[in-house]
Amino acid sequence: MPVQHDALLSERFRPTVLTDLLLPDRDIARLQRIVASGNLPNMLFYGSPGRGKTSAARILQHELDADIYELNGSSISGDKAMEKKITSVAHDQTMLLKPKILLIDEADYLDKRIQQSMRHIVETSSTKCRFILTANDASRIIPALQSRLTAVNFDLPISETRSVVERLKSTIPTKLTELGWKFDTERVFQIISLYYPDMRSVVNNIEYEFA
Repeated sequence: MPVQHDALLSERFRPTVLTDLLLPDRDIARLQRIVASGNLPNMLFYGSPGRGKTSAARILQHELDADIYELNGSSISGDKAMEKKITSVAHDQTMLLKPKILLIDEADYLDKRIQQSMRHIVETSSTKCRFILTANDASRIIPALQSRLTAVNFDLPISETRSVVERLKSTIPTKLTELGWKFDTERVFQIISLYYPDMRSVVNNIEYEFA
């Protein structure tokens, strides 16, 4: 998953392999088993903003050598065009050489009517098509749709937060040094502590102060 040389710092810090994700080892191991089996279930990735949910979907797409189709639930919520697009991708039988992933970001903003129709779409989609939905607030996904998805919580329990913060205090300065950035280590530590667990905000604020 190459990143352009002139990309924003947040793109350069975007996870590119499963072990980059800030998830418990058990969840990373489960995702690795999915890749090894080549059998991706329909999934729901939920948790706070900036936790790597979309990155995880794209990593799975890359590791499984799948085509990916991306929609955003907040951009055309309630529009019949969204339902038509979902149905079209899910039922398309014309390209069966590779698996395909339909990624719906911010699915918690989807109109409830669309969510209700998706119950049937998910169950009757092409055998080559799998859904990955991301949501900041899983409670906004109707239970009948959630029951058709394998859920992964990207919010770490408090007991595991400290070790992740310490890991970031090691890996982020190392990455900045590799990129040739000049920075104040203590201030980077403060930014991590202030904005974690939103990694997007952590990196954006580092860029703002030291770019």
